[in-house]
Amino acid sequence: MAVIHQDIAYNKDIIKKFVDRIVVDSNHPVAKFMLSQIESGNNVIIEIIPRYYSTWLSAVPKPK
Repeated sequence: MAVIHQDIAYNKDIIKKFVDRIVVDSNHPVAKFMLSQIESGNNVIIEIIPRYYSTWLSAVPKPK
């Protein structure tokens, strides 16, 4: 299932959290571009909600 978020205030909060986590510096050109696109309404947030979520067993270290 997917939800399209078009509310600019909501999307700005999400992008700011994303920038803080991934880009780290809010003054980076990519961060500024992303925020400007959200503020102008050119971009939206699409939230993807999985029906089922799984991980690989091999991602867990094997006990010795």
